[in-house]
Amino acid sequence: MIDEIRRMRRVADLLITCHCILRDRFDRRAVLLDVFLLIGSLLVAVLALSSAEIRRVILGDIIRTDSAIGLVGLLLFALSVVSIRVDWAHRGALHGEAAKAYASLKLDASQMLGDPASQTQAQFDALQAQFKMIGTHSIPVPEKEFNKLKKKHLMKQAVSRLLDTKPAASLWLTRIKLWWRDNF
Repeated sequence: MIDEIRRMRRVADLLITCHCILRDRFDRRAVLLDVFLLIGSLLVAVLALSSAEIRRVILGDIIRTDSAIGLVGLLLFALSVVSIRVDWAHRGALHGEAAKAYASLKLDASQMLGDPASQTQAQFDALQAQFKMIGTHSIPVPEKEFNKLKKKHLMKQAVSRLLDTKPAASLWLTRIKLWWRDNF
């Protein structure tokens, strides 16, 4: 029973990192896309509502104003369709929820391991049920990205262990040291 609780805690820890990385990635993409849409909308509004002199300053003699408005508008429409289709903000939120659920499971498993005398079969069964429920109801980690995400998790752990012994070490140099150690 203890080995199974340790395994669930280890897997939960890995999946917390995976889901947090994916959450952050999708959140960055969503913000970037929103910023492009806002800047593009501002540009169209400025071009449509400004005087000829201001348009000439912005565009120069490269392109006509109506052509620029049309091209930027078309680009904004395409980015809006992409935004609706990929829905990065929602996917990021789902990965955030999965990370929170696995963090809760890891905490429960750690508490059970911290007090082995109070472990009961009912607690173990509840932890197993929670583990299965999270795996069934949360957004999955994409299979093609799993090994890359696992590598990042293991690197995070290795860097953390080295920083425990040398807290002032450079993160960049610590990562290079680990890379060198593992590849040569």
